[in-house]
Amino acid sequence: MAEIIVTTEGSQHEPVVRVHTWVYDLSGNDEPTALRVKVLPGCSPVRQALITRGEFPEQSMRAWEDMPLERVRIGEESHPPALEGQADVDAMTRERTLGHLADALQQASGAPVEQHATAFGHIMVVKLEEPHHLAFAIDRKWPMSVLEVHRLDRRAGTAEPISTRDGLVVPDVAGIVEVFRAAKMAKGV
Repeated sequence: MAEIIVTTEGSQHEPVVRVHTWVYDLSGNDEPTALRVKVLPGCSPVRQALITRGEFPEQSMRAWEDMPLERVRIGEESHPPALEGQADVDAMTRERTLGHLADALQQASGAPVEQHATAFGHIMVVKLEEPHHLAFAIDRKWPMSVLEVHRLDRRAGTAEPISTRDGLVVPDVAGIVEVFRAAKMAKGV
């Protein structure tokens, strides 16, 4: 069993946030053991997915961004924790996230979604109306940014870039589906 207790110290306007972490060995030892904590940059994949889906709005999922690392302490440490290297997610999380996106695009388009692995990441191709398709180039690195979007005319063999908002990432399934719907309506498809 693991336990995390968060306390605040100092002023109410700029408190120091202290994080205490323990693990209990349930095989007989009654005393908890302090856990080592790694602080990784960015937002966790789970939190990012909840934010983009609008889940649990009462939880203020973005509130952590307002707390500077300089005001955080781990256990009894007197200094802020060191930031570890860039966080990465496991292959299963990537695959599931891409799967959620493919399912949503298939539902929006009514047709199967093509998926192609590339050196930089993935390409997803979604049917608009023959011969037109929409291709999303997706970065391999988490949070898997949408690098480019192109409207393909497979009969003519052409590709036209489509403008999207900056910062579009695969966990933002609703945002990517909206890009698809806008492209479909833009040409009257």
